[in-house]
Amino acid sequence: MANSGAQRLTGKTALVTGSTRGLGRTTAEWLAREGATVVVNGRDDGEIAEVVSVLRDQGAESFGIAADLSMVADAHRLAAETLKQVERLDILVNNAGMSFMEPFLDVTDEHWEYQTNV
Repeated sequence: MANSGAQRLTGKTALVTGSTRGLGRTTAEWLAREGATVVVNGRDDGEIAEVVSVLRDQGAESFGIAADLSMVADAHRLAAETLKQVERLDILVNNAGMSFMEPFLDVTDEHWEYQTNV
């Protein structure tokens, strides 16, 4: 879909989990181009800072919050910290994911729980 030049998401705030690479990063970049303030999330502070810098260089408002979403406490902290910095959250993209490269029948209970928690 071509952008007509109008920023359709100006005034909106978006949180994209797992937005330091891949589809999450691409989604964060698109939301920023459309005018949204973007909250970048991942587990690595350096990767988060890089994406935030790229978005800001493109004229977007952006900030990052590191959180390991396999941990319930981190998920709650991510939500609380986001809402401390913005008036409201308009868009949530639950992109974070994790998988182990192993045959399905060999997946341990620990790996299964970790993957489903994210």
